[in-house]
Amino acid sequence: MTTTHRACAFVLTFALAAAGGVAGPRLAEARDAKATAAAPEKGEHADRININTADVKQLMTLAGVHKKTAEKIVEYRQSHGLFKKPEEVVKVDGIGHALYEKNRARIVIE
Repeated sequence: MTTTHRACAFVLTFALAAAGGVAGPRLAEARDAKATAAAPEKGEHADRININTADVKQLMTLAGVHKKTAEKIVEYRQSHGLFKKPEEVVKVDGIGHALYEKNRARIVIE
């Protein structure tokens, strides 16, 4: 389906839903199905990350953590031992307080 077709379908569906037509419940079902289908991807990013055991790929799911930074976390952990508190991750070069705060709810120590 082209972008134009999608736009037309959306406008028609929206108009029918606004008019209280049959599309209203279907629109809600489609929206819910889309949200459910996207949930695994979002869930993956919402999972907690144990910075003492996570590999580079897992660490890269943290907001703003790219491959080099994730590698630095693993290297730091190997050189200095396990983190005792989640906030100690700021000791890693490239991880500042802002980046930690952005991921605070996801970074754990287990």
